[in-house]
Parts: sequence; structure tokens; C-alpha cells
Amino acid sequence: MKDKYTEEFLRRLSANINLKKQEQVFESMLGPATWQIQPVKGESKDKPVERFSNESGHGFSMPLKQGNQLYGAIIALGFKYPVTDELMRLFAVFTETLMREVQKEMELTKLYDTIRPRAIALSTIHTVHRLISSTLDLDELMPRIARLCLQVMRAEVCDIFLIEPGKKKKFVFQTSVNVNKDSQKHKVKVKLNGILAYIAKTGASRLTPKRLLVPLIDEDVIGIIGIRNKMGDKPFNEFDKEILTTFAEQAVIAIRNAQLYEEQEKLTIGSIKALAAILDTRPNSIQTHSAMFVKLVVEVAKELNVTAQELRVLKYASLLHDAGKVMIPDEILKKQKRLTGEEFRIIKKHPIKGVQIVKPIEVLKPVIPIILYHHERFDGTGYPKGLKGSQIPLGSRIMSVVDAFVAMVSKQPYRECLNCDESLFEIKKYSGTQFDPEIVDIFCRVIAKSNIKSLLKAK
Repeated sequence: MKDKYTEEFLRRLSANINLKKQEQVFESMLGPATWQIQPVKGESKDKPVERFSNESGHGFSMPLKQGNQLYGAIIALGFKYPVTDELMRLFAVFTETLMREVQKEMELTKLYDTIRPRAIALSTIHTVHRLISSTLDLDELMPRIARLCLQVMRAEVCDIFLIEPGKKKKFVFQTSVNVNKDSQKHKVKVKLNGILAYIAKTGASRLTPKRLLVPLIDEDVIGIIGIRNKMGDKPFNEFDKEILTTFAEQAVIAIRNAQLYEEQEKLTIGSIKALAAILDTRPNSIQTHSAMFVKLVVEVAKELNVTAQELRVLKYASLLHDAGKVMIPDEILKKQKRLTGEEFRIIKKHPIKGVQIVKPIEVLKPVIPIILYHHERFDGTGYPKGLKGSQIPLGSRIMSVVDAFVAMVSKQPYRECLNCDESLFEIKKYSGTQFDPEIVDIFCRVIAKSNIKSLLKAK
């Protein structure tokens, strides 16, 4: 079974389009190469990353490992140029991200195979499934399931309990919706006792004239959905239990997908932070990839009422907007004197190089325009395209202001840092030319908040 899993894992990894794109990026910098993925043979032991050079060119070998599981190794042969430490670290981060994506893909496949809707399900339940599966936000999903349950079951109250991860003795009282009082509660801790404990332990349903409780089952019981007080003062019956059981099966699929999405989101953020940590070893990176920078960008975006998805993308971009500087020589980044024309021309390439770095990762595609254009100026005199005004993505306009402010309040190789008031004066001075005036106004309001000032003091 383990060998079959490893074989399928390596097959999916080899066919992953992001891996192919990643290989293309490396070949664009180091020259063409031959790539191989070799499975574990016999009792093969884990080997460290190896780099080598011979008459055929340069190359490396990197183990494919998740936790304690060694799947094999990825080997590249024949590069024209040697592989640097920084490129190896980047490749390791990308490869780990891809392996996690493949692992989650296989988990989803298994989930789909083991938790299928009933062969014969009520047509109304199928409609409900489509409606509740239209969001992957768990906090939004729970009340949606509860409201739809009340409509289908014609009941007055719906309660949904989810078992707290890693704690078998407690529930999170995720949602309670009352159709008459229009009341709703979220994430209230409820002790696991009485009938709830019995259902969680046995997976059995509970039917009384006034209350119906059905387990939410994904191999094990992950929660309970319950309804109270049937409309028209009628008692609940076996047919109601059958419908709610089918409804619960559909709800479980949506809940597990949302939970897996949250897990994947955590993995993605972890990988992005790992990549940003590599950049933190470079000059001038700490101030631009600090918690202060991300916090300021997020606070300004919230003032603009961006969507949850737009805010998520902006967080990613905040961590990686200067990723291309890893490709800029240290002597330019460290230089304490004015840059020459040629040196500035090299510096201006870093947004494009940053795009080349993040492009192979599918989940980071939405950040590409933000990274590419965050050095554009509102009056059209920026780079790399000379975009003007609203042609510049909103995220880029936000980061342009924040980037300048953070750079000013941070010590640079060529000057001492400015204080907050001095930096704000400079930001306002270039409102309408370098910066979007609306963003500048919002940014000044954000800085005036006490929590942001505390963040600046703690920098």
C-alpha cells in the first residue's frame, strides 16, 4: 500500500505543471538541463542535498521528503552555470510547496472516494449542496448551512456543533439560528455531555417529537447538526430523520472542503513566510518584510473595504513584493553612495525578476500584477511600464505608499532613519505625483491609530 501511495505521489508530482514551470525558470537562469525524479529503492536512506560539477555541466540532487517519509529524489543535470546557495533554498521552498499541494490533492481524492452523496438523494438536497458549497469560508458556511436546514426541514431552530480539533471532550458551538428571533451565535464552547456525548461516541441519531439530532460523519464523528420545534407544532418523524441525514452528508462535504481549504491556506502562508525569510538574509529586506509593513498594508486595504480574497492576495504580495531583490548583487543593495545610471537600471529590474520567482506557484498568480507594478508612480513616471493613475493596480498603489514610509522610518545604508512625522510630511509632499492622493489620506488616518504607532515604536 505504501509503495502504491509513493508511486502515485511521484507520478502526480512529475506531472505537476508548476514543477515544469519551476524547471523552466531555473533553466532560464542556469541553462538547459535534464530533470529526473527517482523513487526510493529498497532501504534507501535519506541523503542531504548534493551539488556537483563535471565535464557535462553542473547539477544537484535533492531528496523529496515530507516529515519522516522519503519518497525519492529530484535530480537536475547539465546546467551551464553552477547552482548557488540562494537558488537551492528557493528550489527547496518551491518543491516543498508543490509536494504539499500534491499531498492535499491526494487527500481530497480520497475524501471524494470515501464520502459520496447517496445514490438516491432528494432533489432539494442536491440544490442545497450546490448552495452551501459555494463558499470555502467556514465562518460564512456554518450559518448558511443552518439557514438552509431550517428552510428544508421547516423547523424553528438549527444548532450546529463541531468537535474542536484535537479535543474529543469539547464542542465548538459553531452556529445557532432561530427563525423567529433572528438570533445567531458563533464559536461558543460547549461541554461534551449528555445526549451530545452519546451521539459523538456512537454516531447514532436522536429523534424526539420536538428535537432531532444527526451526527456529521467523515469516517469519524466531526460534529452534530440538530433542529428544534417543527413548524405547525408537528412532531419530527423518521422521514425527517432521513432527510436531515442526507442533508448532513452534503453538509459534511462542504465543511471538510472548507476545513481543508483553511489547512491549505495555512500551508501556503507558511511557505510564503519561508520564502520571505530567505529574502530577510539580504540587505534592506528586514524593513520591507516585517510585521509592520504587512500590518500597514492590511490596515489601509481594510479602510478601502476590499474583499476577503483581495485582502488575502495583498497579504501574500506584502511578503513577496521585493522578492526580485534576491537576484540583485549585494554591492548594489549595500552601496552607500548614489547609484550610477547602470546600477539603477539593474535595480529597476527587480519587479520583473520577482514575478519570475513567484510565477511557478499557482496560488501566487493573483499577486503578480501587484508585485510587478508596485514601483509605478501615480503621475506615470514610475517603472517598469510607466502606468498612470487607476491603471496601476490598487494593491500596488497601497504598497507604494507603505513601502516609501517604511523605508523612511528604517535605517538605510545611505542615510539615517526619519521619524514618523518627518516621513508623513514626505508622503504628503508627493501626494498626486508619486502617490495616489486617496491612498495617502487613508494612510495618514491609519498611522494616527494608536495600535499602528505602537507597532512603529516596537519596530
